[in-house]
Amino acid sequence: MTSSKNEYMNKINITFMNFLNTNTEFGYLGHNVANGNTDLEIWGTNLSSTVGVKFTRTQLSMVRLPWHIQTIMVGLILSDAWVIFDNKTYKNALLGFSQSGANSQYFWFVFSLLSHYCPSFPLVRIRSRLGTKTIALQFKTRSMPCFTALHSLFYPGGTKVVPTNIYVLLTPVALAHWIMGDGSTERHGLIICTDSYSIEDVVRLINVLIIRYRLECTLRHHTPTQPRIDIRQRSMPLLRTIVRPHMHSSMANKLGELKAHYTTEGCFFINIQKSKTHIIGYVVALHFFITQDSRDVELLKSFIKFFGCGRIKSNSNQSWVNFVVTKSGDLTNKIIPFLHPIEGVKSADFSDFCKAAELIKHKGHLTSSGLKEINTLKSQMNLKREHVLPSLLSDTSDEGGSSPPLFDQL
Repeated sequence: MTSSKNEYMNKINITFMNFLNTNTEFGYLGHNVANGNTDLEIWGTNLSSTVGVKFTRTQLSMVRLPWHIQTIMVGLILSDAWVIFDNKTYKNALLGFSQSGANSQYFWFVFSLLSHYCPSFPLVRIRSRLGTKTIALQFKTRSMPCFTALHSLFYPGGTKVVPTNIYVLLTPVALAHWIMGDGSTERHGLIICTDSYSIEDVVRLINVLIIRYRLECTLRHHTPTQPRIDIRQRSMPLLRTIVRPHMHSSMANKLGELKAHYTTEGCFFINIQKSKTHIIGYVVALHFFITQDSRDVELLKSFIKFFGCGRIKSNSNQSWVNFVVTKSGDLTNKIIPFLHPIEGVKSADFSDFCKAAELIKHKGHLTSSGLKEINTLKSQMNLKREHVLPSLLSDTSDEGGSSPPLFDQL
């Protein structure tokens, strides 16, 4: 295991150092200031890595955290980071941060921001649980008075709490890192896991989100002793404008960017076909699908996992693939609530699609009047196809009489 861990770490370090200087999302570790450059720089934005550098106690005592760095650390500490005294004999604290291998891109992003305070490169932790090996990345900063101050702020009694001045500390940068660590997108919005905090602390955080950022959010209990924050779907566009500039691209899913993909790439379709087995003479089916190049089949498979429904369908030569949902229950209970509300060019189609789904839910498609209404909705959707059914536009009684005349299959 030690050999495999060393090989894994060497591979990561080599890969990381190779692309660091050319990746714009990694700012500090590879930052170089040209000789003779007299341009003004915001304090803390041009700090380079000090990995491997030795400092005296006097030098460490002089370190002050720039405000931008402080706000990053606030967001990290609210979520996955910790501030501890690494040894009982140490007078100063350090900051530690860890992420699973699945979040390695975000981990290296954070390390690039804070490597100025780290004595060494990150470590790889390989653990085995129930026969499954898991990989985690971890780094620690040096022990310094500036981190002792953070410990006093977040651990006044030895247990992590939300500081009383969190209104000032929770900047957009801090909020972004908090969400990247503890946020989880859901069909109704965003959940921020605050399981380890008290009700009082969680309410304090909610107050900041409501008052400072005008976000609509409520308290939700995962368990009776685990309160969480629920940011409503209608506040998500505002939240994205606040934190998106400060988030790593690998964490876009935390903001429900998956929904943005659905609303731009998705297609809503109503299918009406002749049927000899239905009394009304027709069968109605709703279809929601997303078409992608076959190279993106894994992306579409992730949609199935996310929603717990749908299937993958490809064309005969395998050049493109579809994520398709046709079951009325899945459309009504999963897809539509997740997408609602839609803005932009697909909003009208989505509105008609929802009306049709509501009619089907209440068996309206089994009546002449309901079928006629669904046909009208269909005729307005997408590219305004000329698939209007004239025979259904005339008055037809639901009681007695024959079924409406058949029409060409759509």
